[in-house]
Amino acid sequence: MNFPFKTIGLFVIFLLIGMGIGYSIAPIKTEIQTITKTKTIEKPRVIATETTTATIQRRSTVTNTVTEFSTITNTVTLSENETTTTQLPKVWTTVLKFEGTNDTITEDFNVSVLSWRINYTVEAEQSPLFLFFLYRAGEKTAYKEMVKYHQSGTEVVYIKGIPGDFYLRIEAANVKWTIEIQVEK
Repeated sequence: MNFPFKTIGLFVIFLLIGMGIGYSIAPIKTEIQTITKTKTIEKPRVIATETTTATIQRRSTVTNTVTEFSTITNTVTLSENETTTTQLPKVWTTVLKFEGTNDTITEDFNVSVLSWRINYTVEAEQSPLFLFFLYRAGEKTAYKEMVKYHQSGTEVVYIKGIPGDFYLRIEAANVKWTIEIQVEK
């Protein structure tokens, strides 16, 4: 009996070659996943829709090698009949102004915002003196001594977290002064 060594040997060689070729040319598995997230942003006078799209592409072979590609796209779409507005920066606006050359107690004034400022200018002469105090309306004890000034110039004092009714007591000698109460608008 003649055993077919040649045939079995060739079969094994072809099998091994086929496995090797099959391994190296195995089909690549590709997965593509797209995720889209949309949210509507509402701001005064502007309604915008922001869409974020992420595309993830995964490729894998028999060897479990994974390669990822990502693309993220942001798109902002305005609603129909809407216009785009640019918000202008806030500016300090004078709501009350006091001027003088002598000692003065101002009338009561109201500030309804949490953050405001006092802008003052002093034009000094020889031996000048300028200081002022902030009082809560109806009180005799100074809430805060604001400044002692012995020269010409302009300065700003910021007041934070205290809205209400106030008045100023100014002590001045040999100066011309201007005090402006300002709020951000």
